[in-house]
Amino acid sequence: MQSLLLLLKKEHVRKKVLDIGYDYDFLLAAIVSPVKDYMICWHLNRQLGFDLVRQQDLEINFLNRKKLGYFSCFEYKDLANHVSFVLLSNKSGGEWLIPELEKVDYFLMLRDNIEAVALKPIIESIKGIAVVQTVFEVDHHDLRSKQNLIF
Repeated sequence: MQSLLLLLKKEHVRKKVLDIGYDYDFLLAAIVSPVKDYMICWHLNRQLGFDLVRQQDLEINFLNRKKLGYFSCFEYKDLANHVSFVLLSNKSGGEWLIPELEKVDYFLMLRDNIEAVALKPIIESIKGIAVVQTVFEVDHHDLRSKQNLIF
């Protein structure tokens, strides 16, 4: 009798699933450059008038490989336009922040009030940096691993 009662109780239990949707409200530029992260920051600061400052490394837990990746992170807050510019490295010890773009060395992310700035003039200005081989806009909607850019 007890086992029948337990069976009936289990059938009446309903599961609820919480689906969390992330806000991918940012613009993204990919930068290919062979220089170290502090050098690309120096060049970006000079070319764009930024003041990129080193932040705590972005820590990504790669569950499928049971490994942690630490990606360098630099940030500049444009207080006049209320926009944050974040420079992220794409490589860390054989792992990639965005594996589908493994040829890319860095990402420049524009966050917060992105309507206040245009990415195209920034990309054109970055093209003028001698150590930058190429720079292009990335549509984050097309990225499979875009969740790595939410922090």
